[in-house]
Amino acid sequence: MIILWYSMYIILQLTWGFIQSVLGFIIFLRHAKDFHSFYHGSILTKWKFSSGLSLGLFIFSPIQAGKTGDRLIVHEYGHTFQSLFLGPLYIPLVGIPSFIWARHGRYKKMREVRGLSYSHYWTEKWADRLGEVATGKPSLRDKSSKI
Repeated sequence: MIILWYSMYIILQLTWGFIQSVLGFIIFLRHAKDFHSFYHGSILTKWKFSSGLSLGLFIFSPIQAGKTGDRLIVHEYGHTFQSLFLGPLYIPLVGIPSFIWARHGRYKKMREVRGLSYSHYWTEKWADRLGEVATGKPSLRDKSSKI
């Protein structure tokens, strides 16, 4: 049953999620020497950057052990389901807004001043929930987890 699910997941990511999977594959190739493994059907790369990224079939997560790193991977896995649901609309509806929420100084300062968790934004909250349901593990929704 798991093999069937992983097969369907991969086929959908490579068809309906084609655009983001191609972009993820390009980044994967640029990090070919980094550590790679499979994570519930996706391809997980541990890289030297401090933030995570999810593009279609590919998840990129910082090289770090412990609770926060594991929670971030669950969160990024949730983004892969957003890719499955939204297909070619994933990048404009989730990818770009998530990138701005994560990187723009205005939003970083707003999170800090207001004490908001990273998961306060709708795309991130949704990714947390999807990752938790799919894996049965906790994600970043815990306010003590910050990225």
